[in-house]
Amino acid sequence: MTKPMEERRKSHRVEVRVPVRLEEREEEPRGASIPGQSANLSEGGVYCDVEKYLAPLTKVGISLLLPAFGERLTRPREIMAEGVVVRTLPERQGRKVARYRIACCFTGMDENEKELIREYVIWRLLARLGGNG
Repeated sequence: MTKPMEERRKSHRVEVRVPVRLEEREEEPRGASIPGQSANLSEGGVYCDVEKYLAPLTKVGISLLLPAFGERLTRPREIMAEGVVVRTLPERQGRKVARYRIACCFTGMDENEKELIREYVIWRLLARLGGNG
């Protein structure tokens, strides 16, 4: 009998498409800003699409534009964090790599911004269930 796969995530994730910028922290001078778009977001990290390859374990600066939601955040807000690339998957169009799907784990973030992300994720989950919106 096969043992069921255990969920390793510690926080809920929601699908959300928001602008994201990654910046390599290991290059000197600091790496160029790499624009992209998120695919999903959680309190623990972000999964995004970018056009540049970043190797797993690369330290990155992350900025994302959290949309306005509910009564808590009445206008979009830029969230800044430090993170580490944990997975990089190429997305191909034919034989060419069109972009990379990159999962980043947050390693440093202001507590107020972390709380905003937590509240946003809960708000989106409740909206999906018809509880708010």
